[in-house]
Formats: sequence, C-alpha cells, structure tokens
Amino acid sequence: MVHAPMFAQHPDTVLSGIWARRLEAAEDVARRNNTTAFSSYDEFLDNCDAVSFEVTPDVQAELAIGAARAGKALLLEKPLALGLDDARRVVDAASEADVPTQMFLTWRYNESVRQFLRDVREDQIIGARGHFITGGFLGGVFATPWRLDRGPLMDLGPHVLDLLDDVVPVDVVHLFPARQPAQQVPLASRPG
Repeated sequence: MVHAPMFAQHPDTVLSGIWARRLEAAEDVARRNNTTAFSSYDEFLDNCDAVSFEVTPDVQAELAIGAARAGKALLLEKPLALGLDDARRVVDAASEADVPTQMFLTWRYNESVRQFLRDVREDQIIGARGHFITGGFLGGVFATPWRLDRGPLMDLGPHVLDLLDDVVPVDVVHLFPARQPAQQVPLASRPG
C-alpha cells in the first residue's frame, strides 16, 4: 500500500521485486507495481540491493537479520521488533554486516511537520511532553491485529518519540508510562 508504489514511482529507484509469505499477495502487489513476485525470500534477496520491510514487528526481526547477513541495506518499519532482545539482534546483525539502516518514520518527510520542527527549534526548549490523539484503532486498514493487540504506544509512539528526539536538546535516557485520569477542561468559557 505504501512502500511498493513509492519505490515503483520514484525516478531514482527501481523496484526489483516483491516477496511475501503468501505468493498470491506478492503477485498482486507486483502486478500493481510492474515488478516481479518472488516465491522464495532467499531468491528475493539475491535480486535486490536493499530491503524495505512492510511486515508486522513479530516477523520483521528475523527477516531483517537475514537481509543484513546477505549484505542488504535495511529500510525498517516501526516498531523494529516486539521485544528488546529481538531489536538488539537486528542492530547487531546490521552492525556486523556493516549495512546501512533507516527506520521508516514518515512524519519526518512531511513538509508541514518539518516546518513545525524548524519553528520549535527556534524556541528555548527546557522540557517536552508528547501526546497523540487518533481514531486509527476504531477500524480501517491500519486497525490490524498486532496494532489492536499491542496498542497505540507500540504503533504511533515511535513517531512521537522521533519528533521529540529531534527538538529536545538532551538525550532521552529513560521513558516511563504515565496514566492520568481524564480531566474535564472547558474548551471555552463565557463571563457571567
């Protein structure tokens, strides 16, 4: 839905093929993007220079490790993995293979967000708090089983943390969840 059309339509990239756990799914995406469907992950890796992952985080870690060991650059989805050990294994494999990696945090490429970040950097930042409001878990194409099971922090939290990391002038060394009871705040008030 996102990655294949982006690479297929960009003048500086060649979409060399699609692999999916189900060949029918790979064939469908390949047909819509004028490329080849591969039935084998190893054959797919033999025919590309980089791998863009559009899979669930429970699957991404093992596939990314294999791609890194095959010497492929990695464009990774967030979250990298469901657990810290698997995430570290991906980082270690990419480091050992000396392959470039990038996390696919799309907001950084949205011009209105980039302008907002430039504006924020002009102020003196002494602290930050991230909030995110979404209806994405109410239905639609992004209300997938892993997202519904793991919740918005795993899915959308990386975007918020990425933007905070860009503008807050200190390294983030600790995160902790905070739950506050809903407060009723008037949106507008009238005198008298």
